[in-house]
Amino acid sequence: MASILVTGASGFIGSAVVRHALASGHDVAGLVRGSGRLPPGAVEIPGDLASPPWEDIARFSPERVVHSAWISTPGVYLESPENEAHVDWSLRLACGLAERGVRRLLVLGTCIEYQTLQGVCSEDLTPIRPSSTYARAKARLHENLNRDLAGTGVGLSWGRVFYPYGEGEHPARLCSSLVARFRRGETAELRTPDSAKDYIHIDDLAAAILTVVTSDSTGAVNLGPGRG
Repeated sequence: MASILVTGASGFIGSAVVRHALASGHDVAGLVRGSGRLPPGAVEIPGDLASPPWEDIARFSPERVVHSAWISTPGVYLESPENEAHVDWSLRLACGLAERGVRRLLVLGTCIEYQTLQGVCSEDLTPIRPSSTYARAKARLHENLNRDLAGTGVGLSWGRVFYPYGEGEHPARLCSSLVARFRRGETAELRTPDSAKDYIHIDDLAAAILTVVTSDSTGAVNLGPGRG
């Protein structure tokens, strides 16, 4: 068992990781804004990426960290200037964690870092050609983390998340909006009915994240089912 810190612990992905880590018997702390947002058994560490509460983090003494905090509001996040701030905050967070003895860090990236999502995306072969502010910020963070953490002893994994859905998803996202429409007895119009994406249930994504962060593997890994 390990002590695991999760940033963005009250968000869609982060909260699922916290639940799964607790169920697996790990000691879990979550960096959250406010209080009373985590399930029983998890240690709440109030704060944000701009000014991490280092004393509280050191008190918990995490061995492994899942960094999921990022702007994700539908219709906003893809071109938001806040993406640039998240790059800087994340770099400072990673360096601070390294200085405090963390030896395993999993940072969540995105599948849209890839040049194309046509067919199978290989971590080692598919070119990285991000086309949105969000994806470019993620790709740049990955490059900078590889540079800044070199020689620190921190094992870095980069999880390229595909398309999660399930309980807790923002109601404006595709799967949740479809469910809401059908429950109201409404029909839905699909603008691109022939497109295919890798959708992964949030519980499966959380389990995959937990598998990666508790392993000794490093480098980029796709977090998706592998089929459209």
